[in-house]
Amino acid sequence: MTESDKLRGSYVDPVTGRMTFAEYAETWLRTRSFDKSTRESAEFRVRKYPLPFLRLAEAGRDQARPHPGMGRGHVGKLAPATRAVVFAHLRTILGAAVDDERITKNPCSAKSVKPPRPVQRRVVPWRYAQISAIRGGLAQRYRPMVDLGAGCGSAAGGEILGLGVDDIDFDAGWVHVCRQVKLVRSRLVFGLPKSDRDRRIPLLFTTTRRGAINRRTFDNKSWRPAVVAAGITPTRFTGMTGLLREAAGWGRFGGDRCRIE
Repeated sequence: MTESDKLRGSYVDPVTGRMTFAEYAETWLRTRSFDKSTRESAEFRVRKYPLPFLRLAEAGRDQARPHPGMGRGHVGKLAPATRAVVFAHLRTILGAAVDDERITKNPCSAKSVKPPRPVQRRVVPWRYAQISAIRGGLAQRYRPMVDLGAGCGSAAGGEILGLGVDDIDFDAGWVHVCRQVKLVRSRLVFGLPKSDRDRRIPLLFTTTRRGAINRRTFDNKSWRPAVVAAGITPTRFTGMTGLLREAAGWGRFGGDRCRIE
């Protein structure tokens, strides 16, 4: 049997196959290259969703023998907005386990397993009067955020909060987006497009003390009150990110630059 498995390319050394999914997933998280905010998100999702479920499976007959039913049964119970991301993490981890010869096949790649797709929500552009009302409800120093978001189509509030003074070329009419402010483990850091380094730069939007803006604090103390004052019921879609995406109606900076007229 062992020799046949070797000939078919499906042989797994019993010693390497004894590693549990939880052990392998933690190794994968530790050695995977992420930027800081992506790492925090990946660790949270992997540890909250697949790990508890697969620990139960490994406690029984399924140890070291992942099968397609495990992926279908677990991912199918999650909310639509979460399924696609969790499934992608699970498939990537199990794919790496195949490469490392911990398992012979990736159950998430089986024909009977259909990758979940997030529910596509119809984008309804906000009316100019609503945007103007929200802008008017913000402190004077924060009102240009609405102009940048609605006019340039930024889908990430952190990109607006990370704009530097030198990122706007008024003569040529370009806004260059090369960083964003992120909250990682309660610490404000810069996220760079193709790097994972922090650097000190002059910001266009700052607190009254000239410090970086905490997006959660800004949402709670500035943006949400302005939304309420504009007569809009706050929901998960009326935050700075969602609202400006819909107001612009055509996407985001995309880590590059956008034209201003």
